[in-house]
Amino acid sequence: METKSERLKKLFVSSNRVLATVQAVTGLVPLRQFRLLFPLWCISIQGRQYEKRPYELLERFLERAIGEAELQTAGELARFFGLPQPAVTKTLDFLRTVGHVSGDDEHLRLTDLGQASLQSGLFLRPLESQRLLYFEAFDSQPLPRSYYEYESLILSEAEAALLSDRTITRLYSGQLESYFDPLRLRQLAERPDREQYNLPSELELGPDAIRKVTRAYFPLTVIEAHAYDNGDRQGSRPHYLALSPIAGHRDLFFERLIQNKPAIAYSFPTLDEREIPAAIERHASRLGVQLPGEGRIARSPSGLWQLVLSPRLFQKAEAGPGLALRLSDLGNVRQEDGYFFQLWCEDKMLRCRSVLEQTLLFMEREQRKKQPLFRASILQVMEHVSRRLALAPPSWQELIAFAREQRREDLFEELGADAP
Repeated sequence: METKSERLKKLFVSSNRVLATVQAVTGLVPLRQFRLLFPLWCISIQGRQYEKRPYELLERFLERAIGEAELQTAGELARFFGLPQPAVTKTLDFLRTVGHVSGDDEHLRLTDLGQASLQSGLFLRPLESQRLLYFEAFDSQPLPRSYYEYESLILSEAEAALLSDRTITRLYSGQLESYFDPLRLRQLAERPDREQYNLPSELELGPDAIRKVTRAYFPLTVIEAHAYDNGDRQGSRPHYLALSPIAGHRDLFFERLIQNKPAIAYSFPTLDEREIPAAIERHASRLGVQLPGEGRIARSPSGLWQLVLSPRLFQKAEAGPGLALRLSDLGNVRQEDGYFFQLWCEDKMLRCRSVLEQTLLFMEREQRKKQPLFRASILQVMEHVSRRLALAPPSWQELIAFAREQRREDLFEELGADAP
């Protein structure tokens, strides 16, 4: 039986993926992450669609005779085709059952469905169809079809109640099942792109298409970020990045919804930045870093919280194992209890060596994955890391010299003329 911990791992994105997303964000300062169960309307609908198949020979002949030759009795049809009466009667009974023919054996008429079938060249048979549709519960926008491919991630009310705890916020929207406006379903049915929202174009919906409305929930990891001006975020509206197991690194459907409807954020957990220094202290303690002797807590000019470490810690790390710190950790964002901060050092020389080290690590990872390496992509990575560490990018020659120093020149072998 699946444990709660195993279930949560499937529902929410990993911490590594969250940190990778945070590292890629530009122009915003990430502060915290939290997990949500976002409310949905689960709409059970019933409609009619048509099975399409080639005509059986006798079916087609009889319908054409009724609709085009205006033969109106079973006897006329049997004589016209020279067929036994029981065979004609049996086929007519079937055509009445599926709605292609109406009237008794003395007053036969082709129905609109029968006419449509003849015109299409395919035998159309009406079938009752039931399906579930999902709408987010704040603005009643339909979920795109991609979410139905991961329907196991969508939780019922009971499942959400079992999973909710102090680390997961379950949002609410409305109180009654009748809160869902049926007009939203009719609007979706009229959209030319309705199939992109899991509503087939051939499914006909009547006035009483909705059978049942229930609540459901979708799991999201949300990152709150701010745009700062010299460390001041007064008047800055929060930006929320949404992540889910469905949509790559960013779930843009829910992200746009949250950003464009500020009322949703009113239900989010309250951000208290006074808790961040204590979280950073706990992280420093787990690293074996003594505060304030070996480091301090600060904020960058952009407003990002930082654990500023003594250069001696990284010099020890380069000399051999000991601390849980590596030169390549410099500039990276970490999180503790959901709060984000950056590992920093004021020594520019160390930060430059970190840029070079992180670039070599990128090259190693790509080679392990059997990915081709190109000078342009390596320079792009070096530029990105340099920007994070507030430095001008090192030169290609500096990278090669650092690789020689580290005895890792082999990383450049496949680059041909660019190799050292």
